[in-house]
Amino acid sequence: MPLTTRIGQLFRSRITMSATSIALLSVILIIGFQNCGKAGFDSGTGETTAQSVNPAASAPFAYEAAVDMITYNSCNSPSSQGKTYNFLAGSYDSKNSTGGAVGQSSIVAKSGVKIRPEFINYAYEVLKPDYPNTDIIASQVQRLLADSELNAKVLPQLSIRSINKSLRLNNVFSKSNTPALGIDVITALGDLANPTWATTLLNNSFPKKSKIEYADFFSGASNSQNSIEAAFHFNTNEQTAEDYRNAFNKIGNIDAQIALGFSYDGEGMLITPETTTTDTMSTAYGRGYQMTFSIPTVYGASPSSWAYHPNNVVSKIEEFDLETGKAVADTTWDCNLKMKIVRAEDAQFEWASLVTAVDTAVTTDASIAAADKATRKEQIIAAQQLYYGRAPADVKAGFCPKMDYLNLMNVPPQTSLYGTGAFAGKTYAEILEMVRRHLPASDWDINLEVGCVVPKKFGCYQENELGVTSDGSYYGKYKVANAVNKGCFHQFDSSYYKANQKDNGVLPVEWCNEYVTICTKR
Repeated sequence: MPLTTRIGQLFRSRITMSATSIALLSVILIIGFQNCGKAGFDSGTGETTAQSVNPAASAPFAYEAAVDMITYNSCNSPSSQGKTYNFLAGSYDSKNSTGGAVGQSSIVAKSGVKIRPEFINYAYEVLKPDYPNTDIIASQVQRLLADSELNAKVLPQLSIRSINKSLRLNNVFSKSNTPALGIDVITALGDLANPTWATTLLNNSFPKKSKIEYADFFSGASNSQNSIEAAFHFNTNEQTAEDYRNAFNKIGNIDAQIALGFSYDGEGMLITPETTTTDTMSTAYGRGYQMTFSIPTVYGASPSSWAYHPNNVVSKIEEFDLETGKAVADTTWDCNLKMKIVRAEDAQFEWASLVTAVDTAVTTDASIAAADKATRKEQIIAAQQLYYGRAPADVKAGFCPKMDYLNLMNVPPQTSLYGTGAFAGKTYAEILEMVRRHLPASDWDINLEVGCVVPKKFGCYQENELGVTSDGSYYGKYKVANAVNKGCFHQFDSSYYKANQKDNGVLPVEWCNEYVTICTKR
């Protein structure tokens, strides 16, 4: 191995983090994941004899990977910490799809892992048939993978990294000061040269095919290693959550992409084609997903002109080739499904129960004069009618009632947000099946017709004791804003500069809405 190549690999064998304005991301990391010199391959002169003996020594990199679903969950409340993700990315397209059973869909996968054609072409150039075969066979190609130092013990890896700034792909965003495997750098599947995964990959690429297909489900692997999926937990508070969103939006001196690349078993370093000390780790094998965050809007309504709204929904995803830095052709992402997160107590209730609770609260509140109690009850009920937009005559109220499952087999109106992209033409049941990949029934209630979700195991908003407040609200000190065209209250961070900003001279008294945005590749 040439000395310059070895030096280059050692030079890049540490993950660092550039200084940023983000408090949790401001430490220059010099502690990283050791890369034992596999991040390139030797193609220098003077090795013809070795190559003729062992063609694996000069084999090109063999793998390509992509995902087809990315979800952002803006929850950052104290009770949500450790109980839900903020980013979840995975590959699912040919599983649970119309026209096929799990792992046996008739459609062609748009994501997963596949063998690069360069490697298959190389295998045909250097391998000879094992007697009595008249042509090379898949097991020979699998051995070539396993014997190649560049391609053995390679796993897909997801992380959030800088792309355009000074330290490029060395810059790993982490929950604490030091990136950790399994938390900030998450590997998927297993050693791709192992037959557990290689057999499926080669079935989709060998013998040589005009179009190599992705494999997104590996039936021979365990449940935790049969597909690509990774969840990240970063939103410790509103300020940190917005700092991450601004990094994706390339605001300030830092940027971010979700990087799906490759690493060697037990390591966090991305495998790169760069081989010398002058290389800047600006390229890697894999894909980058550039997310754009924006202020929430409601169909038919204008967004607020208030300058302090959280930019907590995803409006766009662009997919890039990390090796070339160019956009990947023929990939379109749809981020139309922005689902409002509703508090459990605001989701659904019967007016009779609320009226009884208000009656009890006012009756037992010694601070309210006896002569004022009847009027106070009327004022609170009127405020609740205004808040929910429904009167007691409607019997039920709430912002996210249970979905009517009699409608599951209906196709949504094609003028709705489900009318284009990955959901077009699908029934509510088929759409729900897709959404449940990232919002399981054990954790979330979902109403697709309303476009809302309710967390079951945590709260996304401040949890106060029930009581009557001076502004007439009943459920907690603050209501949750349901309009997107006015100011709202930023939660939990009294020192955060956006926490107490006035809207037209008045401090907002309603919590800003949190959202789940589900983005799918068409």
